[in-house]
Amino acid sequence: MSEVLHLVIKKAYAASLIEHLEKEQAIEIVEEDAADIPDWQKEAVRKTAGGPGAS
Repeated sequence: MSEVLHLVIKKAYAASLIEHLEKEQAIEIVEEDAADIPDWQKEAVRKTAGGPGAS
């Protein structure tokens, strides 16, 4: 049975941690459309310096 966990990770460690977990096949990267992520949360991520679509 798969579990979905939601975490808060410091920006300084996020990219490195995600890359490591993916390499170890501990996580599966899903496309934005495939995940059930609320619109408000997507917008909050986009507004951060490291988020997709950030300027």
